[in-house]
Amino acid sequence: MMDSTYLWDEVWRVLALLELGGGILVSLLGVSILLWGVIVARFLALRTLPARLGAPPQEGFAPRRAFLRAAQRESERGFFLLRTLIALAPLLGLLGTVTGLMQMFDAVSAGAALNLQALGQGAVRAVLPTMVGMGLALAGMFCLALLKRRAQTACAAFAAQAGM
Repeated sequence: MMDSTYLWDEVWRVLALLELGGGILVSLLGVSILLWGVIVARFLALRTLPARLGAPPQEGFAPRRAFLRAAQRESERGFFLLRTLIALAPLLGLLGTVTGLMQMFDAVSAGAALNLQALGQGAVRAVLPTMVGMGLALAGMFCLALLKRRAQTACAAFAAQAGM
């Protein structure tokens, strides 16, 4: 059983990390929550796709083709949002790099060249969002590839059932 003080210590560590990374890291947290929510929802939707759509019609070419188009649309729903969030993550990370570098240059111009703590905070603020954005984008691309493969497999199974 996990101790509740341990859990609160971890929550405070995450909040301190978010504060250290600046507002851009908080934005990346929002993108991350949305991205993973869509990924989980799409995996669950693909899992229940055959039960929701039912069996393809067996008679007539046009009804079978319409069913397969509907199945393809349903299986690929949400992919545009996923691609957008995946593209947004590294861009937000780069914005964090720029703001962190600006903070470092402000510290240097204010005569804090010997203040290593101010320079270090700027370096962390520059590097941390970039790493988070790139990691989020890579994980999202991997999951999107898995989702695309599952969608293609589901559509191929429907096409085989429909005799097309």
